[in-house]
Amino acid sequence: MPFFTADLHLHTVLSPCAEDEMFPEFILERAGELSLDLIAVTDHNSCENAAAMLHAAADTGIVVWPGMEVQTREEAHLLCLFDDLAPALACQAAVYAHLPPLRNRPQTFGTQIVLDAEGEVVGTNERLLATSTAFSVEAAV
Repeated sequence: MPFFTADLHLHTVLSPCAEDEMFPEFILERAGELSLDLIAVTDHNSCENAAAMLHAAADTGIVVWPGMEVQTREEAHLLCLFDDLAPALACQAAVYAHLPPLRNRPQTFGTQIVLDAEGEVVGTNERLLATSTAFSVEAAV
């Protein structure tokens, strides 16, 4: 059985709880320093920055799984991991449809920065991502 090291719960600058330097290149640099073979990008209720992470990791030897940390109505935080971006984006659409219609308040929750596939800032997500979806734990699973 092969041995590998992984961190399956990483946030980018999209998650309001993330540090300001959590851009793909810095995440990957630290993953390399820690000799990680596999990381998963799991922002709160979104995978909008997964493409940027996948693109940035292309030549690093570090495997990146797209995912998200879905918060259920019971306030459980479930890590949803995918082996490809397409199903992650489909899950994101379902999560967005089940978020309450609340706007993020950056002064309270932090700025939710959205990156393009090359890791450049293209804007912010105005939805409140740091909240519960309407999904139960059972429905989310």
